[in-house]
Amino acid sequence: MSFLGRLPTSFAMRLGSYDIESRANVFARGVPTVVEAWPYGSKRAGCSLERFVDLVSCHWTHYHQLDDPAFEAHPVAELPTLLASLGDAGPFTDLLLARR
Repeated sequence: MSFLGRLPTSFAMRLGSYDIESRANVFARGVPTVVEAWPYGSKRAGCSLERFVDLVSCHWTHYHQLDDPAFEAHPVAELPTLLASLGDAGPFTDLLLARR
């Protein structure tokens, strides 16, 4: 079973900028949240990558890539580099957003 499969279902969500903004009162409490980081999809939904990073930075300090075997914590400040590495052609990755 994958790590994502072991998370409570309330933590496993697919979020766009509207979802993050509309649930700000929940996220302000530091709830760990799983998101799909998909530059192509975010742009198609009208959310720039800069806006996505800004929204994530408001609520969380670190992220973990769920497909990373080491499951290392990365500061949210590194998120633009990760998003740039995914490119605009369609690849995505799942992230666990958390506070330290």
